[in-house]
Amino acid sequence: MIILDCNVTLPCMMKKESIRQYMEEYKIRYCGLRSQYAVTYHPLDGNADLWNLVKDNPAILPVFTALPSVGGDFPDEEEFAADVIKKKGIGVYFEPFGDELTKSACLWTMGRYYEVLSSYKLPLMIKAEKISFHVIYELSKSYPSLKIVLLDIRYAMIKDLYGLLDATRNLYLETSGLKGYRMIHDICKKYGAVRLVFGSRFPVFEPGTSLADLLTHRSCVQPTVSLG
Repeated sequence: MIILDCNVTLPCMMKKESIRQYMEEYKIRYCGLRSQYAVTYHPLDGNADLWNLVKDNPAILPVFTALPSVGGDFPDEEEFAADVIKKKGIGVYFEPFGDELTKSACLWTMGRYYEVLSSYKLPLMIKAEKISFHVIYELSKSYPSLKIVLLDIRYAMIKDLYGLLDATRNLYLETSGLKGYRMIHDICKKYGAVRLVFGSRFPVFEPGTSLADLLTHRSCVQPTVSLG
């Protein structure tokens, strides 16, 4: 059984029953769920809808979406992080915006968020294609106790990831995009299974693909990889 799938997205029209069915079928004990509505429209509304969906189901754990609060349209960082903890969120998702992928994720824009998430021990979850690896390196060095989880890794990024793992100690890779030959095995051997977090990217991908990759290498990584 998989302890936690950290990378599940709730599309605007998906119902809770579909999430439960997926968890039962693939024997997922806990599901880290974030709202696409929170990204497409606004985190305040999307996070509220997500909480209403999951608050009565302890097996579905919320991943709340954050925005920079500099414009005054989002709660301040301390208030937001405290609310995530209160609602048993397993992490905070951030999706940088604009054409320059580094700009909205830079320390001068999101630095206070990174500081607060680090102090509250809340992992930061972000899609690999949405952030510069230079920013990840800078972020890792500036906030060494902040867990950074890269989601939706693409095949073209794989070789660069080894250098980034060498240079950081608080970077974790979600497994759904680790499709390189023996990549899961090699990462486990060189860095330890602790640097991996299981994710399926459901409902974009069927979970069976990610599970097959993980179970193929069960000798080095058990299917219980979590944010711990």
